[in-house]
Amino acid sequence: AASLLVQLPLAIWVSIALSETGRVVSWMRTLFFLPYMLAEIAAGLIWKFVYDGNYGLVPQVGDLLHTELPFVLADKLWVIPAIMLVIVWKYFGFHMMIYIAGLQSIPNEVIEAARLDGVKKWQIVWHIKLPMIWPSIVISVFFAITGALQLFDMIIPLTNGGPSNSSH
Repeated sequence: AASLLVQLPLAIWVSIALSETGRVVSWMRTLFFLPYMLAEIAAGLIWKFVYDGNYGLVPQVGDLLHTELPFVLADKLWVIPAIMLVIVWKYFGFHMMIYIAGLQSIPNEVIEAARLDGVKKWQIVWHIKLPMIWPSIVISVFFAITGALQLFDMIIPLTNGGPSNSSH
């Protein structure tokens, strides 16, 4: 659900913003794609440190806000949203690159003709770009669903199925 409802729409939105060429755009694409290149075990261990209630980044944010934040991975309420954030972070760049490839396959003449006809940018996205990258969206949904079924090796180093088997 997190992949389909959060990750994929976010990836489409960012891919539309980064579908142009340029040095800064290339760096941004690389930055978003880097988490996908990490092994799932490594990503799980990194986020285990981030979420650590004693030494991680979460208690440091709590200190900055002058509040005590919960131990995210030890709280039944927060463990599933925490795992969903890790999933979105890890695979977002992969789906973004699929969409960028689809967007770059759209002929420039189609976009240029729409601009000459006075079509607004959001209309170009909604009525031209999204329908033309439909095959990319379908393959991305397929990868998101199959990938969600293969998360064992990321969840085990993060939570080991806890607390009380709530993320098992």
